Amino acid sequence: MATFEELYRKLVKESLETNGSPQLSTEYDPHHLDCLLYPEKYGSVIHIGNCECPTDGPAKCSESCIFDAITKDEDGVIRIDKEKCVGCYACIDNCDSKKLTASRDILPALDAMRKAKGPVYALIAPAFLGQFSNDVTPGKLRTAFKKLGFDGMIEVALFADILTLKEALEFDKNILTEADYQLTSCCCPIWIGMIRKIYHELMPHVPGAVSPMVAAGRTIKTLHPDALTMFIGPCIAKKAEAKEKDIADAVDFVLTFQEVQDIFEFANIDPAKMEESEKDHSSRAGRIYARTGGVSEAVSSTVKRLNPD
Repeated sequence: MATFEELYRKLVKESLETNGSPQLSTEYDPHHLDCLLYPEKYGSVIHIGNCECPTDGPAKCSESCIFDAITKDEDGVIRIDKEKCVGCYACIDNCDSKKLTASRDILPALDAMRKAKGPVYALIAPAFLGQFSNDVTPGKLRTAFKKLGFDGMIEVALFADILTLKEALEFDKNILTEADYQLTSCCCPIWIGMIRKIYHELMPHVPGAVSPMVAAGRTIKTLHPDALTMFIGPCIAKKAEAKEKDIADAVDFVLTFQEVQDIFEFANIDPAKMEESEKDHSSRAGRIYARTGGVSEAVSSTVKRLNPD
């Protein structure tokens, strides 16, 4: 029987070659098929095999999850609560038997693209410059997405710029009246989830704004109500964020950079060899959101420009 990875690669390749009609077989693990065809039924992390941890003790994956999203039933079967899982990846890293993996959303995303009634946009995360070879420019990447069938590529860093300005104005306004004003700023859903669960006393210091991903998706949906939006970023935590009930109106699908690399590979598209389609959207401040301390640096530098004193 094919492994999960083998099945994943086979179905994605066939979906691209046959325009959405991969060959299904009874020899495949039905759970693996269900996870790949209907990822919305599961969390950002999926269980693809029997747990090999001792049945009389806690599993390493559940011990590593600070969000209490993983439990083990009386039969020793691992259960992942998709409502609690934020996609922090700690459980995957700590699973010695490698029975946990990230959710894959390519198959339903490609199917939705083919059936889309409106424009399809790729929302590319600020971290994209470090994910491809040095020869891949934003313009070449935009052309590669258009060759896949997207109508355009939007840099989410543009909306990081907008949120940077919002938070810089907020800080500048409050620092005048509060000598010890604190702004706990980060658009990472794992960070926000950790504050809510463990450092909840800091919640009043979290800016009341959506992430750049959600801001980008909502803007496109406002301009084109029938648009299909796909966020492409470095981590699976964004898959969980996009499904949160109060912001689920913004992004239809979330794919990781690895998933997009797989699509390019099977579609025989090399972004480095594409023609330029240059439409710079953002500044350096927006693009450094993906770096350690990048949000703080962006807000700090903007505050200095607003109020040098």
